[in-house]
Amino acid sequence: MPRRAGPDPPLPPVFSAAEANAAGLTPDQIRHRVRSGRWEALGRGFYRRAAGAAWGDVEARRRDHVDRAVAAVLRHGDCVIAHRSAAWVHGLPLFHPVADEVSLLVPEGHWAGRRAGIAFHRGSVTDGEVVHLQRGVRAPVPVTTPVRTWLDVARTRPLADALTLGDAAARSGHLGVAELRREVEGLNGVRGCRRAKVAAAHLSPLRETPLESGSWAYFVRHRLRLPRMQVTISDKRGSFVGRVDFLWADAGVVGECDGMVKYDSRDVLYAEKRREDALRTLGLRVVRWGWRDLADDRLAGVLRAQVR
Repeated sequence: MPRRAGPDPPLPPVFSAAEANAAGLTPDQIRHRVRSGRWEALGRGFYRRAAGAAWGDVEARRRDHVDRAVAAVLRHGDCVIAHRSAAWVHGLPLFHPVADEVSLLVPEGHWAGRRAGIAFHRGSVTDGEVVHLQRGVRAPVPVTTPVRTWLDVARTRPLADALTLGDAAARSGHLGVAELRREVEGLNGVRGCRRAKVAAAHLSPLRETPLESGSWAYFVRHRLRLPRMQVTISDKRGSFVGRVDFLWADAGVVGECDGMVKYDSRDVLYAEKRREDALRTLGLRVVRWGWRDLADDRLAGVLRAQVR
């Protein structure tokens, strides 16, 4: 009877049954590792070692998605990790959570659609629009560059996703805003080009969180007057009071995005209350909102009444 215990042989993070066999494991040993939870199956014939991380962990979700995207490319061949999956490969955020569905780009003439948890997008890609993800001893896996990834997302996804991805990429140095705007100008006649041009016009590395990027998309969608971003406020003596997310200076209104983990202690909450009191002392009105407030029109009504 074959031996089932013992350490794993050297294998890439995502590997095929054939690779496991070549490394010395029998089909029975592979099945045992999967059944015991030591390995996880990533579609037919592909595996990884069990991640051992909580699903609620965003980084764990990202790693899980990337592994599934790599397995999909290795299984199908002649395709490239693209769209939202490519954003997660590059470690770039999106406003709307990435679905379990993996996104791949296939050449023109190939079948496109959704099948077995994979969205196949048809389109051409040049050598300059592809980088290669190193996956240990296996050959590198192709993925669209940050610039091409942003263009695909901006053409096909809501403005909030395009700004969240683009703002983060600009802050981290993955791409330049001027570069993106030049790329967008060459998209005339391409499906979604008008949507991408709107997104490019509003990109800014000044926004520091997905909630701030999503808020800007909300302002644009509701045709609100656009504020200044990341403004330093000082009192009459020139002493620093705080830096605010958004400021409608002529209306005397400050806009603040409140993420779920922003105030994780009583001391932080108290300090923020004192900061807001100081802003109000200067005659500024403070409007706060969170993720859920961007889901309907009520915040737009409040802001419109405050900053008109």
